[in-house]
Amino acid sequence: MATKTTGETASATLINRVANWLVAEALLEPDVTTLVTGTCERLHAAGIALVRGYAAFPVLHPLHSAIGITWLRGQGTSTDGYPHVPGGVSAGFERSPHYYMLQRDLDFLRVKLDCPTRSYQFDVFDDLRAEHVTDYLAYVVSFEPQAGRRAGRGNG
Repeated sequence: MATKTTGETASATLINRVANWLVAEALLEPDVTTLVTGTCERLHAAGIALVRGYAAFPVLHPLHSAIGITWLRGQGTSTDGYPHVPGGVSAGFERSPHYYMLQRDLDFLRVKLDCPTRSYQFDVFDDLRAEHVTDYLAYVVSFEPQAGRRAGRGNG
C-alpha cells in the first residue's frame, strides 16, 4: 500500500466498515480482483490517501507460480502472472520488499518515503517517490494458519 500525505484523516468507523465489507464479500468467494479493487477504493473513500494497492499470492498453475494484482487510484486494476523460474524465486522478487519481509519473518514493513536525501534499499521506493508517494506499508498474511507466514513464499 502506498499513500500520499494529506491533511485528511481516516475515520475509524469507515475503516471498520471496509473490514466488515471485506469479510462479508470474501465469504461469497468473488473474483480476487473484485476484492482488491473494492478494498482499495473503500479505503481511499474512508480517508486514507491510498495511491497504490498490491496483493500477490502463490497459485497452482502450469505457467505461473504467483499472481499479483495492482490497483492504482483512478486507473483501476491490472493483473500479472509471475512465471515459474529455476530455483523457485526470480531475481526481481529477491530484490523486493516482500522477499525481504519473508526472509526476516516480518509481519509488516513501513517506510517513510518523504526524506529527499535518503537512499532506499528497494527500486520500487524510488518509483513511488517519483510519484510523490510519502509512505509505504506492506503486510504478509498467510491463509494457512498452521503453516505461518512462510507458507506464502512465491515468485511474486
